Amino acid sequence: MAPRTALLATGLAAYAVSFALPAVKLQDMPPLRGWVCAAHVYTVGASAARDGEWLGPLLLACGLINPAMLLYLLFRFTGRARPRRVTALVLAGLLPVVPVTFAVGDIRPILGCGLWIAGMLLTVCGDFRRT
Repeated sequence: MAPRTALLATGLAAYAVSFALPAVKLQDMPPLRGWVCAAHVYTVGASAARDGEWLGPLLLACGLINPAMLLYLLFRFTGRARPRRVTALVLAGLLPVVPVTFAVGDIRPILGCGLWIAGMLLTVCGDFRRT
């Protein structure tokens, strides 16, 4: 198996599994699974933004990560290299927002979140690996 294919397969597997695992812990609540985070980031972010909280725009920026990843995969599997690389750079720009969001929102990342980020990085890093 070619290294790029191995990175893609490993990254996609990690990314997919991350949605089933506990991803974040909020104050006194039980851990939330990755799919719950992905489903609620927009509503919670919009609500916080309306209330004028810093957390709102940060959550909304985090909410752009999964659609950007899906767009990256679409470009990847349709062979569109330039838009795929631009989307990978957008992902790389959005990922640093995650730890800032955690710090501002007093959110503790756990296994699923780490796997989510690692999966995305492994998936896109094949585009930037020299052959």
